[in-house]
This record gives sequence, C-alpha cells and structure tokens, in this order.
Amino acid sequence: MNLIHSPYKIRVVYVIIFFFIAIFFTQDYEFTNKYLLTKNSSLPINQENLKSCDIIFRRGLSLVSNLVLSADSHSPFSHIGIIIKEKKNITVVHVVPDESETGIDIIKKDEMNEFLRSDRASAYAVYRYKSEIDFSKLESYIKSQLKREILFDGEFDLSSSDKLYCTEFVYKSFLEAGIDLIDNKFDTLLIPIGKNPFILPGRILTSSYLTKITEYFND
Repeated sequence: MNLIHSPYKIRVVYVIIFFFIAIFFTQDYEFTNKYLLTKNSSLPINQENLKSCDIIFRRGLSLVSNLVLSADSHSPFSHIGIIIKEKKNITVVHVVPDESETGIDIIKKDEMNEFLRSDRASAYAVYRYKSEIDFSKLESYIKSQLKREILFDGEFDLSSSDKLYCTEFVYKSFLEAGIDLIDNKFDTLLIPIGKNPFILPGRILTSSYLTKITEYFND
C-alpha cells in the first residue's frame, strides 16, 4: 500500500513524531530481536482452559503498539480480540492493521499460535465474562463481520459501523449480547489522530464484568 495514499499510515507517522520523546521516557522500549523472534514460534498458552467469547489481550512489539501503551495508563496491553472455540479448534477474531498478506486491513480469524507469534507479542492475558449467559447473538455478530470482511477503522471513529478497530469490535460484539463492558464510559485523548471518544484496551481490561483466566509476560 502506497504511504501517500494511506490516511492511516500518514496519521501513524504524525503520531510517532508527536509522541517520540514520550515513548522513550515513559516506556521501556524493547527491540523485537530481544525475543528471538521468528514466525515459527509463539508464546505458550494452555488452550484447554479457554472458552468461546473469552477476551484475549496482547502486548505488541511495534512502535504503534508502544504508542497505544503510552496513551493507556490502565493496561500493559496494546491489542485485543475475541476467542472462538469450535470443537477442539481455537481461533482469535480481531481487527488489526499491517498484518494482512494482501495489504488490505480487514477483520482476521487467526489460529492462536498465529495471534501469539513471538514477532508480534511479548505478553497476553485472557479474561472471561463473569456470568453464564447465551452468547449466540455475540457469536452471530462476529460471524457477520467476518462474512462482511469488515475493514480496519483507521479513523478510530466509534460512530461508524462500516469499519472497526480492535477495542471497538470487542465492545460492539458484547453489546449485541446486551452487555456494555465499559458502562458507557469512554476515553478522550489529546492526540492528532482519529475522533474522540475512544476505547483503549485498559477500558475493557478494567471492566468489572470480567475475570482473569490466565496471563503471560515474556519479560
């Protein structure tokens, strides 16, 4: 994708300049080669404990991930997705930029090992909704978004429905099941990207409706 014709990448460059000093003074920026990163390795996880509609958080290694971490004081994670368990097969549905082989940033359904590839992640946590409910509407919504091949929302605009970003996807998926994970409380950022309000990973991570199942930090 040509940088000149990519509004999302232009915004990222702008934000990188805006936060350049903050990143290196507020975060322990770690280069990816610290983790012996390869596409054939992934972070360890016991998949037997996972259930459909669990929420998985991931700490990324990219500079964009560090920008999210710099902006979010309530979370050590920069990305989020929803786990789908079909018989013994476990996948993660999520919306993320710059991980598509086609160059088009659309919703993805990745195998767990792909989602936790060590060249993309240095930590993760899995959370679960505390109460037993019928997740059929949530699962139907996820399937519909996969069928639509919904695009990544580089505008970070919660008011639109034709594109989604990672936390927006999780938030709106649970809304389909009648669950407002954040009790209508949003984040406001003074940065030159997207449109307020936002939903940062920490807003969902600290939800009173979720309980932690497992976590892993490769520090």
